[in-house]
Amino acid sequence: PKTGHHQANRLVNYYLVNYLVNYLVHYLVNWNRRFLRLFLLKTKREKKEEREEEEEYYLVH
Repeated sequence: PKTGHHQANRLVNYYLVNYLVNYLVHYLVNWNRRFLRLFLLKTKREKKEEREEEEEYYLVH
């Protein structure tokens, strides 16, 4: 009976570890997605400003 109990414990541990890993991966992916979105928005905004400056330059000259 002891070995069976031990196996059950191992299974529970396995599921817990699995759950934690999945949770962490999910969390990291969500966080990275948010970070990437912010980063992309930032770079897009900067490019937009550069383009507007160029247009102003062409209008003036």
